[in-house]
Amino acid sequence: MGFVKFAGNYTIMEQIHIGKLIEEQVPPLMTKAKLSRLLGVSQPAATQMLKVKTMQVKKLLLVSERLNYNFFRAIGELLPIEEPSGIPEDVYYSQLLGQLKANN
Repeated sequence: MGFVKFAGNYTIMEQIHIGKLIEEQVPPLMTKAKLSRLLGVSQPAATQMLKVKTMQVKKLLLVSERLNYNFFRAIGELLPIEEPSGIPEDVYYSQLLGQLKANN
């Protein structure tokens, strides 16, 4: 897996393949027809979802709900970013926002 160069930094996003994450959560005996009915899309659209590397948040939320799996958490666990420790959440996000504004 490669990295995408973005603003001088390499990101992990190139390593995340949403379709593969979804495919891992589809029960092995579930047919494409049943998957498409579950997701409320056509069979070609369901098949395409398993092939795409990226997906709109709204669509991924629908898939998460229908497959009863939190893909957002799974993606978050792949990120090499540690949770802040010992800092109140509002202070952490305030500092983060300040850093983002400083970088822009």
